[in-house]
Amino acid sequence: MSPSAWILAGFHPRSAAEEAALKKAKATLGFDPRVRAERLTARGAKGKRNAKSVLASLMRGAERESACWRDTDLAVLRERGASTRLTAYITELTDRLVPLFAGGSPGVRA
Repeated sequence: MSPSAWILAGFHPRSAAEEAALKKAKATLGFDPRVRAERLTARGAKGKRNAKSVLASLMRGAERESACWRDTDLAVLRERGASTRLTAYITELTDRLVPLFAGGSPGVRA
C-alpha cells in the first residue's frame, strides 16, 4: 500500500475547507478514504481512486501531511490502518525499535 494511504489514515479536517474536501471525496468515492484506503490505488494518476490524488484533494504540503502522523492518536492509526498494513508497521516499530531506545532487546517486551 502506498504511503499516501497511511497519511490518509491520520487525516482529521482542520478547517471548513478540509471538511468540505473530505465530504466531496466521500461522495465521489462512495466511501471514507481514511478508513477504507485499501480501496484506493496507485494506478491512473488522475483517476478518482488514486491515493495520491485523493490526498492532494484533501490537503497541501509536507507539513500538513506530517501532522497526520504526528497529531493523530496511535489507536486511531492502528484502527484505520489495519487493511493497509499500517497497523503491522506500527507493531513492528513498537516491537523492534522502542526496546532499543528503552535499553531492552528487540522483540522482547518488558
